[in-house]
Amino acid sequence: MSSFDSAAPDYDEEFTNTAIGKYQRKTVWNYLNSFLESNFKQEPLNILELNAGTGEDALWFARKGHNVTLTDVSSRMLEVAKKKIEIVGFSSRVSFLKLDLNEMETFKPDAKFDLIFSNFAGLNCLDKTGIKEVFKSCESMLKPNGEFILVFLGKFCLWETIYFLAKVDPKNAWRRSSDNSVMADMSGEKVKTWYYSIQEIEQLCSTNFETQKVRAIGSFVPPSYLNTMFGKDSLILKILNRLDDELGHLIFMKYLSDHYLLHLKKK
Repeated sequence: MSSFDSAAPDYDEEFTNTAIGKYQRKTVWNYLNSFLESNFKQEPLNILELNAGTGEDALWFARKGHNVTLTDVSSRMLEVAKKKIEIVGFSSRVSFLKLDLNEMETFKPDAKFDLIFSNFAGLNCLDKTGIKEVFKSCESMLKPNGEFILVFLGKFCLWETIYFLAKVDPKNAWRRSSDNSVMADMSGEKVKTWYYSIQEIEQLCSTNFETQKVRAIGSFVPPSYLNTMFGKDSLILKILNRLDDELGHLIFMKYLSDHYLLHLKKK
């Protein structure tokens, strides 16, 4: 059983439904909503979601009238996602597929996609060779001028560095700076994780995609493992979220944030 199978039962409780999880996801959704409203106001899209987890983003897309192929490597994540989407009555808009990002070349969809989406660091579980292969496969699956929007864990997070230095734990304070994989915690399981700068990802995708936009996710709102420090939805979190809304678009913020959103277009 994979680590993601073990994490599935508690993932929504430990991230999706926490105050920090909601705030960080809301920032992603705000960006998506602005993009979709500007470019596809009344047109239903054919969307592929990678590492979809428990289906929270697929459900958001489906509610907006789009059709989603929801994929994940974890059978249990897919089970949770399917149940969630069935309960609210959007099964007709979402299909489910078990897919390992290391085997993307084996997926041969019946139709090309308008948009490929990957949220909250699924691709951070791949080394550089694996990420290049994903970009190559995704290019072939997209329609001409298709879009790829993905969210990565960055190479430096100010919140994380301050937190671990305060705990006199320099190893974890600077763990993101490593070029090697790091064993990161996910619901009590250790997952091999690589951290990438924006420039590294842009270089890896440069053959297949060009950058449209980069946006900070979680500059002021801290990483989700700090949720217990701030309470369920404290005043300070509301203030930090407001600061993310107002200032997260500033260029330097994307170099300090927990995650960054990278919006690419097929060449």
